[in-house]
Amino acid sequence: MANKELNRYSPRTVECDSCHKKMKHVQNGQYYCKRCDIEFEDDLVASTEDQHVAITRYCETKGWKIEKRYIDRHVSGLTPLADRPSGGKLYAGLKRGDRIIVQRLDRLTRDTVTGLKMFDDLDKLGVEVHLADEGGCSIDCTTPTGRLIATALLMALRFQVDNGKKVTSDSMKSHIKQGKRQSGHAPYGWQHNPGGNLERNATEQANVTRIMDLTVRYGPAVITRQMNAAGSRNRSGNRWRTRDIKRIQEYNS
Repeated sequence: MANKELNRYSPRTVECDSCHKKMKHVQNGQYYCKRCDIEFEDDLVASTEDQHVAITRYCETKGWKIEKRYIDRHVSGLTPLADRPSGGKLYAGLKRGDRIIVQRLDRLTRDTVTGLKMFDDLDKLGVEVHLADEGGCSIDCTTPTGRLIATALLMALRFQVDNGKKVTSDSMKSHIKQGKRQSGHAPYGWQHNPGGNLERNATEQANVTRIMDLTVRYGPAVITRQMNAAGSRNRSGNRWRTRDIKRIQEYNS
């Protein structure tokens, strides 16, 4: 029987408030790159070490020894465990009687369907999952109560992901309506004017109108085929993809 620790860290990409460089470090609500703040402690190290401390403390209370530690950096919680660099190695080496110990459930997964399947697969393998510090409490996911709590947490995590996407989408729609720049790339149907704000791109707007008219009757896949059959192309000059159509529908709904 082996006890295996998993750490995951997924920082946000932000912009340095000083030099505007894209980076992934956070401090006191403001964002600074290492060039602008040489005394800043890397939050990647801090995050994984905090997880390690919590897991170590939990294992000590159980009288367990950590056999191996796995760390995945810059990996989304929506990525299945088996598809991660270190998570894949952990998954491939599991055997009956092993335990996976993580600080919180979102280090393993943030998706309800993927998470429930993972628990079922691990249960069939005879592998236990333990949450060392989920909101100040430790949870043994091998018990009925622990599995119930984990299922509820998975639903809450998925809600956070979906709600975050909606908030971002609503913000982007608001920026578009006000003609405000929102990123380095203008959304389809728009372009940046010399002042840096958004203005309509007549050619692309014609395609947007066509797509939204078709949306009343057809789904994204059918619209994609019809746009390509008509000889229309996306901004890159390539054939339309279903995800291109979905993005335009989302921005213009």
